Amino acid sequence: MNFTFPHPTHWVVTEKTMSLTGNDFVVKDGHGQVVFRGKGKTLSLSDQITLENAHGHPVLGIKKEHMHIHPTYVISTMDGKPLVTCQAKIMTLKPQVKVFKGDSKDLMLRLEGNFTGRNFKFVDATTNANLAFSHEKHSNISGIMFGSDEYVIEVAPHVDSALMMALVMVMDTMQDNNHGK
Repeated sequence: MNFTFPHPTHWVVTEKTMSLTGNDFVVKDGHGQVVFRGKGKTLSLSDQITLENAHGHPVLGIKKEHMHIHPTYVISTMDGKPLVTCQAKIMTLKPQVKVFKGDSKDLMLRLEGNFTGRNFKFVDATTNANLAFSHEKHSNISGIMFGSDEYVIEVAPHVDSALMMALVMVMDTMQDNNHGK
């Protein structure tokens, strides 16, 4: 299932604070309509998240892989086929995540963070084009009161928005794990 649009799109991803997993998300479009939900698996050591559409149908799976030097997550189709593998660089001043096609070493994207680790550019590894940009909203009430994270994402035309939302969830989970949340 491909979620591309012929025009730029704007999204808001909110991490739900009152969840058992700590990895539950709601994604709304520019009109405030829920489009996706990220549902974390309870009692999972592998940070498993299922991205579902607004009707509750699974679209993508996210799972942390162990036994890697670098923090590594795989985003897969619901039949288990790896779509991308995300690997965080360690020992850098600014967070960086390399996104490889499937389970190969074909670099597809780079997620380039700022010093806070909460604002990211999604850059095509071949053309260096900016495909999306996410920044954390600091004015959300639940974030101020309960520490939930909320991101505004701008996605370029003809870019898979579902994949970009899954990458934001991976990035947030990596950052939370780095900061002991």
